[in-house]
Amino acid sequence: MDTEEKSYFMGSFNCVCQCVINNVYNASF
Repeated sequence: MDTEEKSYFMGSFNCVCQCVINNVYNASF
């Protein structure tokens, strides 16, 4: 896996994590 692919994957993963965290935060308050 080259650097560009890895950074794209990490960016997507980070976005998903943010979405999940936001949903949990909104649901719990």
